[in-house]
Amino acid sequence: MIRHIFVFIVLLFGLAACTHKSSQSTSIVIENSDFDFGVVPDTIQILRHSFKIENKSSDSCHIIKIEKSCGCTKVKISNKTIPPHSFVFLDVEVDLGSNYNFFERDINIYTDYDTSPQTIFVRASRIMPNRIAKKEFPVRISNKLRVNMPYIIIGNVYHGQSKTAFINVLNTSKSKTHFTASIIDAPSYISVVHEEDAKPNEIGRIVINIDLSKVKDIWGLQRFSLLIRTDNGEKIIPIEAIFTEDFSIKKPNARIFIPITNYTIDYSTKTEVKFSIGNIGTDVLVIRDIKANQQMTKMSLSSNKILPKENATLTVKIDKKQKKVTEIGITTNDSKEPYKMVRIFRQPI
Repeated sequence: MIRHIFVFIVLLFGLAACTHKSSQSTSIVIENSDFDFGVVPDTIQILRHSFKIENKSSDSCHIIKIEKSCGCTKVKISNKTIPPHSFVFLDVEVDLGSNYNFFERDINIYTDYDTSPQTIFVRASRIMPNRIAKKEFPVRISNKLRVNMPYIIIGNVYHGQSKTAFINVLNTSKSKTHFTASIIDAPSYISVVHEEDAKPNEIGRIVINIDLSKVKDIWGLQRFSLLIRTDNGEKIIPIEAIFTEDFSIKKPNARIFIPITNYTIDYSTKTEVKFSIGNIGTDVLVIRDIKANQQMTKMSLSSNKILPKENATLTVKIDKKQKKVTEIGITTNDSKEPYKMVRIFRQPI
C-alpha cells in the first residue's frame, strides 16, 4: 500500500513538472516572428530588424543556441538570459547578395524551456533591375514575361522511370500576368504543371515531367515543343530528351564501337556514306533506334543485333537538298554509352 502511494506521488510530481515545462515554453513570445519586409528597391543590400523576445513566466529563461539557415544572416542578442516578465532584443541582419524577387530565411532559437526551437522568418521581395532581368532571363515571351533559357535539355530518361525538368519564368511588370504553357501535340507520357498567374516582380516555375513507366517501344532522341503564351506574346521553347533502357536492373556487357564517327563528303559527287558499327563487348549489342535530324535522310542497317567481335553496316543516303550537317543518333543496350552520335558534313572538297 505504501509502495503504491509512493509511485502515485512520483507520477504526480512528474506530471506537474511536464505541465510546468510546457507552460514555460508557451510563455516565451517573439513579437512579429514572421516578419515580411515587403517589396524593397534593388538598391537595398542589407535588411535589418530587431525582434523582441519576451519572457512572460515567473522563472528566468536562458537562450542556449541560435541557429541560422545561411551564412548571409548575422544575429546579435542583447542578453542570453531573460529575467521573469522581462524581454531582450535579437538584432538580425540579412545580406541579400545577388538574390532578387522572393527571398526567405529562418532563424531557430533554442531555450532551456523546450527542446523544440522557436522560429523567426524573414521575408522580402527585391525588384530585379532590367539589366539583370535581361541577363538572367534572356528569352522574351512578351513585354511582361521572360524565361531563363532558350531550350531545355532533359538528358537520359530511363524506361520504367520518370524525370522532371523545369524552366523559370519572371514577371517584369507591376501587375499579375496570366500565361499558359503546354506541349504541342503532347504524347500521353509528358505533362506540364505551372501556376497560371505570375505575380508582379516574382519568379515562377514551369515543370515538365516525362513518365516512361508504361512506355516500352520508344527509344532515342525525342524532341518536343513547349509553347508559352500570354495575352500579348508567345514563344516556343524546344525540349530534348533521350529515351534509354534502365540499366539498374541489368547491365549487359555490350560495347559499341564506331571507328569513324565524322565523315566529310563532297556533296557535288557523293550522297552515300557507310558506317561500320562494331561490338567489342561480350554480350549481344542491340540497336534500339537510329534517327536522323533531317527527314530526307534514308538509312538502312544490315542487322540490329550484333554478336561479340562482329560488325554491322549502317548505310546513309543523303539528298542533295539537305543541310550541310546530318546528325544521326544511335541508341543501343550499351550501358556505358547508350546513345552515340555520328555526323556527315557536306562541303566542296
